[in-house]
Parts: sequence; C-alpha cells; structure tokens
Amino acid sequence: KHGAFLEAKMVSNHLPLRDTASWNPLIGGYLEKGFCQEAMTCFKEMQLEGVMPDTISWNTMLLGCAEQGENEMVILMYAQMQEQGMLADSATFVSIIEACGNMASLKLGEKICALCCRCGHLQESEVILATAIIDMYGKCGRMNSAQQLFEAMPIKDPTMWNALIIGYSRQGECEYALYTFERMKETTRPDAVTFLCVLTACNHGGLIDRAQEYIESMNEYGVPSSIKHHNCMLDLLVILTLGVIQRAENFFSLSNIMLLAVYDLLCRSFLSHTLFRACIYFIKWYQNRKSERGKLPTERKC
Repeated sequence: KHGAFLEAKMVSNHLPLRDTASWNPLIGGYLEKGFCQEAMTCFKEMQLEGVMPDTISWNTMLLGCAEQGENEMVILMYAQMQEQGMLADSATFVSIIEACGNMASLKLGEKICALCCRCGHLQESEVILATAIIDMYGKCGRMNSAQQLFEAMPIKDPTMWNALIIGYSRQGECEYALYTFERMKETTRPDAVTFLCVLTACNHGGLIDRAQEYIESMNEYGVPSSIKHHNCMLDLLVILTLGVIQRAENFFSLSNIMLLAVYDLLCRSFLSHTLFRACIYFIKWYQNRKSERGKLPTERKC
C-alpha cells in the first residue's frame, strides 16, 4: 500500500510457504497503484507455482482491472474464473457490471443482471450491486430499467441516488435529474458527489441560475465546495458566454476584426482572474471559428 513493491516482492519470495494469503495483498497493492500488468504477472506466477486463486484473488483482479478501465480483461477473466469452477459472489458481479457499463454493452449487462437474480445476489441488502446495475443502465441509455430497479430497492443510500441522477444527466434528461435530486433531499442527505452530479446536469441543460442556487445551498448540508464543483460552474459560464457571442455574431454580422476584439477582451479578463481553464476554452473556440470562417486575423492593428 505504501508503494514499496520491490521490498514486498522480496519478502514474498523468501516465504517458506506462499499461498493466496501472501499473494493477494501483493496483487492488490499493484492494482491499487494502477499497475495492472504487474498484478497480472503476479496472478500468473501464483498459478504457475501451483497456488490456485481463491474468490478473493479473482475479485481483487476483477475490481482492479475494472477501475483501471481494462474492461475486456474483466470479461475475459470472468470467463476464466467460470472455467476453473469458481463461484461468483456479489463483489464479482459488481466488477463485471461496471465493465459492461464502461463498454456500453447492454446485452451482456442484462445477461449478468439476470444471472444475479437467479443466483439470489440481488436482494434488498445488496445496495452496492444494485447501484452498479443502475449505473450500468444509465451508461447504456436504459433509464426506464434503472428507475424500475431503483424504486424496487427498499434501501437507498446517497451512492444509489447519485447513480440515478448522473444517469439522467448523461442522457440529457436534466429535469429528471434535478427532480430526482429534489426527491432525494426528502429522505437522504446529499454529499459532495451528489452536488457534482447535479451541477453536471445543470451544465448539460445550460441552467446557470439553478446551478448557482445549488452550489450556494451546499453550506446548508455541511458540504464544502471543491475545485470540481467550481469547474462545473466555470464550464457552464463559458458555454453560455460562447452562446451569447454566437448570437451576437449572427445578429450583428460581426466582422473578423470585431470577433477578434471580443475574443481578446474575454481572454484578458479570464487571465486577469487566473481563470486559465476558461481561457483555454476560448482559444479552442477561436481556432474553430478561424477554420469555419476562413483566415481570421491573429493580431489587432491600430
């Protein structure tokens, strides 16, 4: 966990008996730091030494690969797990469903969900698994299925609410996302991730006033705002500003020189307030306008 992999490997190599109890922490440590290939090497070495992976070994590899975006590897390893006769548990299915969502593989995801139900894993207490399925449905555009599962679960923690909110936001259904947030506040205390999901929904819908209200209300729930929350607000402000410029350009038939003047003024304003992220947006925007309208001036002439 502290990144001393060489030392950990040396200690492991000198153990008189190496079993899954000694291999699993090493594999987990590599995955925690994002070293999937090294973890896979250890996983294979373990089997070459005659130590068969247990459920913890498989789940550690599946979860680590899923978190690193190695989605196809997750599906492949699950098939290998089945070939070795290992029984999957709820943690196994969480990783597989996450991979299905990341690949937007609805067909495979639905098969896994059906298997979860048949094996009795999707029960009232399985909030983590249900949340993973809701998130998968949201990534695949099946919000009706996500909503149905959500309503069927008697226990709804902030993570499950967040998955539903961000699912609607991804599909551009901002009003549904915000309605879900209002429902959530009746029974569950929102957290920092909740507000990030809500601000993202406002961002997609161009709802600047609503976004301002939500970010100001964070103090009421004792949730401190972070750079991520303010970046959402900044993104929204930039998008709206570009929209205003586009309307002005169309309405007033702005010349190339006038367009450059607007661009220059905005960039100077953002830079004076150290809003470099916004400035980058406008640089990209101006470059796009140059390609659309032909050669625009690169400097103003007195």
